Amino acid sequence: MHSNVAEQWLAAMAQTANAGDIEGHLDLISRRVQVFGVPGFETIGYADWERQCRHEFAAGLLRRVAYADTRVRTM
Repeated sequence: MHSNVAEQWLAAMAQTANAGDIEGHLDLISRRVQVFGVPGFETIGYADWERQCRHEFAAGLLRRVAYADTRVRTM
């Protein structure tokens, strides 16, 4: 079975998060990212995402990250 790009990216995100590899994790995120639809935020950019990741990794808030049954709705 061949994984699509989204599944490969999610697998890499989970792998770096589970390994505590903050730099590798952040390297998977575009510096031009803008995430819409997060409750309480108009948009989330790279600086917001980086700040949150650094906080979560440093505080040990993540036990295990996994993704399953990924369905791409729009490309």
